[in-house]
Amino acid sequence: MPLKVRLMFLMSSVVVVAVAVIAMVFVTYNKQHVQSEFDIRIQSAIEMAAKNLELAVMIKQIDDIERMQKSLLHTPDLVSVSIYDENQVLLSKQENNSSLSLKTKIVRHNIIVDEIQIDELSLLDEDDTTNKNEVVGSIEAVFSIERMENDLNKIIEFTFQLTLIVICVALFIGYYVANALTTPLAKLVHATKRVAEGDLSYSVTNDFKDEIGHLSQSFGVMVTELANDIARRERVESQLRDSKLRFQSLANKAPVGIFQFGILGECIFVNPRGLEILDATEEAILEHNWFNRIHVDDRESVECEWKEFIAQRSMFYSEFRFVHSCGEIVWVIGEAYPELCDSGKASGYIGTITDVTPLKLITEELKRSNAELDAFARIASHDLKEPMRKIQTFGSILEEDFSEALGDEGSAYLGRVVNAAQRMQSLIDGLLVYSRVATKAMPFTRLNLKDLTTEVLSDLEVALEQAGGTVNISDFPDISGDPLQVRQLMQNLIANSIKYSRDDRPPVININASVEQNMVKVVVSDNGIGFDMHHAERIFGVFERLHGRSEKYDGSGIGLSICKKIVERHGGSIYARGKPNEGAEFIFTLPLYKDRLNA
Repeated sequence: MPLKVRLMFLMSSVVVVAVAVIAMVFVTYNKQHVQSEFDIRIQSAIEMAAKNLELAVMIKQIDDIERMQKSLLHTPDLVSVSIYDENQVLLSKQENNSSLSLKTKIVRHNIIVDEIQIDELSLLDEDDTTNKNEVVGSIEAVFSIERMENDLNKIIEFTFQLTLIVICVALFIGYYVANALTTPLAKLVHATKRVAEGDLSYSVTNDFKDEIGHLSQSFGVMVTELANDIARRERVESQLRDSKLRFQSLANKAPVGIFQFGILGECIFVNPRGLEILDATEEAILEHNWFNRIHVDDRESVECEWKEFIAQRSMFYSEFRFVHSCGEIVWVIGEAYPELCDSGKASGYIGTITDVTPLKLITEELKRSNAELDAFARIASHDLKEPMRKIQTFGSILEEDFSEALGDEGSAYLGRVVNAAQRMQSLIDGLLVYSRVATKAMPFTRLNLKDLTTEVLSDLEVALEQAGGTVNISDFPDISGDPLQVRQLMQNLIANSIKYSRDDRPPVININASVEQNMVKVVVSDNGIGFDMHHAERIFGVFERLHGRSEKYDGSGIGLSICKKIVERHGGSIYARGKPNEGAEFIFTLPLYKDRLNA
């Protein structure tokens, strides 16, 4: 088939298809528009009629119903309208004989009496027991759709005629353009053959000053650039070979296993350190699935994570075990990232495997050590509590039964002994709480911080009443945390504000919260004695006290250090601000609750 005929056929086909698609879209749009306007018009008419018929149907006033029906029959395209009561019994039906049609659409709408109309009706009949917003009946209307279909047929007929005209014009234009293009294109075809044969010095001459002429000139420029590109490509290929050699040299000397994967996740490269960690040969890794080397208990979870990584092309990170051929188990951390090309699409993946077996052994040893320390703390606290209890018990007996024999000086010494025992008991309890922040931690759950703070205030009710203090709490978003530890955190901070209040005014404590990124920022402020900002870091240390030992400001100096450890365990931070005699505020952050919580 000649080029002219093919070009004419192609251009005409494109135009015909485009015009046909546009015509179909135009017809579809107008059809939907006409149908939508028709539906809206009849629906509005029925809803308005139902609204006007509410009271008449409820009290079954047939005359009013028929009068409204007759007025409704003036609605365009309406064939008949029927009114039913709440039991679907026909009350009245009116037909428009001049609008009878075989093509109809039925619309039905409930008649509902609202609260205001029922209240008005009850003024007339006090014994009326009609429910509010009750369906008292329904209206059914039959509309003719012949006029709508006639409008649609006219639109289709007009579109068809216009389409034929456009197609005829397109055929004529296609013939003219095809004839104008074929002559200069023949020269370009000849030139292309010469270039394909390897003659890159051949140039095209064309007298046309239009796009074909510019195309001929561009073809000559293209041939010149092609020759230059071939030379540049040879240089780039040489550079790529050098780069590949450097990469392989670095990968072979890397202290971690390096892998390259294809777009489907198949392994295409592994360095010597990776083979050493896997205890495998290069052929075994490249030809077989490397998942077979994963410990059977970890294989399923790692495969799921890897498939999700390939599907989403985001990031892969997992800690799992490999089993060597000799049965030795190696703990590794595997990471992988997509390699992006210039278009931003992933062309493959590169990953690393790090042997963390020594670190894993140290971690297990630390866990065992922490467990032993926790056991030691429990035993030591039990062994210390018993002597302290006996000292306090016998001291109280001496104070009650032998105070006269001891005299004033002896009683004073005895009081010091009892107070020292009580402080020792408080220190032991505080140290146990501090040590158990991590060892006795509970999984994170969803917490309502306002409810939890209210419960803490209930526990501190007596201390608040004695101090005459007040606590103001704002609304809090839900947080993710350990319920017992967060409760301990709030109790320590509020109790601190009550304890360090001024003598000349009752304590006022304000607790506010706000959301910053994925954290909830909580501020606990008071109007107490405050502190110098030089001690802002010191007050969170274990056994740190700014006021020494006194009856007024008793304590062990562990409360704020427990608060800091709890907040840090939740991944937050805590700091304090204050001024002497002007009050203090403690600011800390806790994780905002999300759908998926991590302990």
